[in-house]
Amino acid sequence: MDITFDDARHSLLDIGGVWRHLLTSSGWCAMERGSDLIEPLDLLKAIYVVDIEHVSRYWDDWENYERFLLTIKLGNGEQVEFLNRHLILFQQFLAARENKGRPIWLGTPSEDLCAVAFAAKKIVQDRRGEEFPSSKDLLYCVCLQHRDLAAELCKHGLNFEKLERDVLSGNESRPK
Repeated sequence: MDITFDDARHSLLDIGGVWRHLLTSSGWCAMERGSDLIEPLDLLKAIYVVDIEHVSRYWDDWENYERFLLTIKLGNGEQVEFLNRHLILFQQFLAARENKGRPIWLGTPSEDLCAVAFAAKKIVQDRRGEEFPSSKDLLYCVCLQHRDLAAELCKHGLNFEKLERDVLSGNESRPK
């Protein structure tokens, strides 16, 4: 039996872990861009909003990650000057509270986003049978599959070699 793109999109919820929250937040970010399609760029912003604590060690300065995200144009063509992570998370909390127990679908995951999520899931399953991908696994897969985004992130201080080493070994780099 062949798996269709629709089947793949619906199985995204089965990935679990932080991914579910990142998927909702990615949809929120896509809406800010004025798009119904959730792209890997939206996932990068969602990782910053939801889980910067687990990926900041891969930047020379985590604020450079934020500077990169501030270059993303909104649906009206403007750019934000400040990302208020707490406000975004609170707005998402309020939306979730209104939809108790049901996933919040904000937009449609693109084929590229699905490919990133499933690649991250495969990496963690191959790595000693871990169950759920982390934000660093997802960040790594975005970089692997989207070299243009990876190049921009590296220009903004991402240490891709350190990220790759930690993802492939299953180790966490600890800040000094």
